[in-house]
Amino acid sequence: MSNIRVVCSDRNPKSSIQRAHRKVNNDPTLRIQNLSLLVQQIKSCYQETLQQLVVMSLPDVLVLGRTPLSEQGLEEMRKILLLLLGCAVQCNRKEEYIDRIQTLDFDTQAAIAAHIQEVTHNQENVFDLQCVEESESVPHDKDIVFRQLTFNLKRLVDERDQHAEMMVSLTLERDSVLSSLHTAPSPGESPSMRRTESVQHLSVELADAKAKIRRLRQEL
Repeated sequence: MSNIRVVCSDRNPKSSIQRAHRKVNNDPTLRIQNLSLLVQQIKSCYQETLQQLVVMSLPDVLVLGRTPLSEQGLEEMRKILLLLLGCAVQCNRKEEYIDRIQTLDFDTQAAIAAHIQEVTHNQENVFDLQCVEESESVPHDKDIVFRQLTFNLKRLVDERDQHAEMMVSLTLERDSVLSSLHTAPSPGESPSMRRTESVQHLSVELADAKAKIRRLRQEL
């Protein structure tokens, strides 16, 4: 995390760096908080200093924090590494990071170079805000930028609608859990025990919903 912080803070020396939890001890909550901080720093690197906008879906820190070794968790980790590579090869110390990459074997270098181009040469992942100004003097480039903006806008609208449906589903699930609190306990089960379990389950669902809503608001 400290090495990653160097890459991100190097992009914007004036930005205040919030301290990450050094001793996570396999605690999913602390891990999620660290990952959320990392994603925020990465976004700041691109937007404030590089004048680039991350339009690809951000890494899901909830999945990474809870099931990092799952198939979806590995895919979310790939997103983080992809964005970090983009920061590293465009920062003030890019020569140092490029020299390190060149010490690797040829196949690894080629794979890393291909991933870097997913950020630096793919406007569907990271949109260069400076190209909007440059395209004003070149009609052909202006048409290309317009098509890219249209594509990204459509994708964002689709994601917005999906997130809205997700929030409705979470709200219905929360209401269902709340209603279960008022149901009669089953034989052999004390009301206090049932209430405690329901409250714990509700707390977990509510925390998940709040975290997802915060992430969705950031993306929107």
